[in-house]
Amino acid sequence: MVSGTVHWLAETPSPPPVRYVDPQTVGPGLTGFVIFVFLCGAVFLLWKSMNKQLKKIDFEEESPRPVNAPFTSTGPQDARKGSDPDS
Repeated sequence: MVSGTVHWLAETPSPPPVRYVDPQTVGPGLTGFVIFVFLCGAVFLLWKSMNKQLKKIDFEEESPRPVNAPFTSTGPQDARKGSDPDS
């Protein structure tokens, strides 16, 4: 039985030798180019859509506070002081 197994292993063909591939001659090919073009197109369409959505936004721009002007707070504490009937 052991001799039959050894004989069978000796007769099985070995895999073909691995070919050496030079990394300097291998490129991404057509598949890589198609994927790259698809990604560029998707980014372009997303950019156009973002610009379209940003143009829909309407806001009033406040004039910036001058650099030398004192900071005035209109926080919740100031709002409560003016609306409290006891003060």
